[in-house]
Amino acid sequence: MISTGILVAIGIDGVIAYFQGWSENFILEWYTPLAIVFTGIACALISQILPMGMDVSKANARVRIVIHFLLTFAAVSGIGYVVHWYTDPDGFLYLAISFVIIYVAVWVFMFAIYRHEVKLMNEALKQLRDEE
Repeated sequence: MISTGILVAIGIDGVIAYFQGWSENFILEWYTPLAIVFTGIACALISQILPMGMDVSKANARVRIVIHFLLTFAAVSGIGYVVHWYTDPDGFLYLAISFVIIYVAVWVFMFAIYRHEVKLMNEALKQLRDEE
């Protein structure tokens, strides 16, 4: 999902560049798709190393989320620095804001999926009870 978010952020940046009249300065390098893929892989690995299981307390889960946020932000901003997604403080600020928006959107999306699955399971259990 982080890869999709990065693509959306790059697309928004391109649209803004177009309407600002400096689209000739908006260039996607040949390695941009690879950088997005590697960023997605790095973030997926971080998510696998730091699982968010149901067997932890709320406080522990919050600490894990903060650590996950910091590690994924470090990965995205580090890769972004290497591949020149930003070259000045304004570019870094745009990357940071985009990252926070994407991170929150992914969590909201995942929470919505989780809630939907729980609802489906509860309905299935209710049907089983009704049949008995």
